[in-house]
Amino acid sequence: MKNSKKISALLLGTALVLGGLTACADTDSGNAKSAGSAESTGGTESTGSVAEQGKETFKKLNIGAAGSDDSVAMEIANLACNNGYLEEELNAVGYTANIVAFQEAGPEINEALAAGDINAAVYGDFPAFTSKSNGIDTTVVATVNKKQQFGVLATGDITSAKDLEGKKVIVLTGTTAQYYWEHYVAAYDIDVDAVEIINATDATSLLSTGEADAYVMTLPSLVYFEGLGIGNVLDDSTKVEDGHTSYLFEVASSVLEEDPEVGVAINKALIRAYEDAVANPQDLYDAVASAQIGADCYEAQYAFDTSLVYLLPEITDESLAYYENLNEWLINHSLISEAVDIDSFFDTSYYQKAVDELAE
Repeated sequence: MKNSKKISALLLGTALVLGGLTACADTDSGNAKSAGSAESTGGTESTGSVAEQGKETFKKLNIGAAGSDDSVAMEIANLACNNGYLEEELNAVGYTANIVAFQEAGPEINEALAAGDINAAVYGDFPAFTSKSNGIDTTVVATVNKKQQFGVLATGDITSAKDLEGKKVIVLTGTTAQYYWEHYVAAYDIDVDAVEIINATDATSLLSTGEADAYVMTLPSLVYFEGLGIGNVLDDSTKVEDGHTSYLFEVASSVLEEDPEVGVAINKALIRAYEDAVANPQDLYDAVASAQIGADCYEAQYAFDTSLVYLLPEITDESLAYYENLNEWLINHSLISEAVDIDSFFDTSYYQKAVDELAE
């Protein structure tokens, strides 16, 4: 098919989509392990290049993110990087930001965290919970999107959720797509026994040949598919309770123990970026867009609540309730072996300290 090559890069084994270009310090490839890549953790200087301002040498905060050398997925953190806030706030506490891109997203980021190749990460809650459950000692200091939107792309004569009964639906099992799908069928009372689930990554060919009738994925990807004439977006997360996932900013606990102000600096940068996004949403859309998925696709993702309040880095009580439910879901589906201690994993104090410092 004419469009197959154009979108094959989107069909990854996870429900992640690539975000926009980051302007933070260096951007290294997690696969290439280039000379400037992170090689140590715990708040110590890496053996690669370090940023300097005047005579001062900064420690590196090596931040893993899903993507490639020139395009990473970090939600509001993309804008914080582009506008220079993350680097500025980290410099103020003796650090510099070094973004390390991983094309295989969550699994590779977790491997790098375990090996000490990076000491922070911005990625989805599924791999974050996996790493914590496996004993990697990190702390979530902020959220970068509390309500990542999902949806269903449908082809043919499917015009309602109930029409999916008797159809073949692509759902990547063990991923955020499955999490959304299970909440979606519950919300619309779909007879799951009447739906054939296809666990596959080649959605383009399956949908084009009629071997699949629908596809569950993140909303920006589906809007992009729709623009190419491959189906129509049937539904999104807006009417599905807990039918979303989230992106987190986590830091190695050892870094925070040595330099707790790092957590505050991150929140200050994200708050400033949020204020810019509210003032000019187009800057946000442009920051998270990639060569494949344009700003208009991301505008559709954020349209459900134009206040963008879910992009504030605050870890709210509502968020913590969602994470408790997610914790249970991951255990019940054998995706993590040990439940995560939510109270120790999420630290809500850094946000309030950031608010107070910005108000001074």
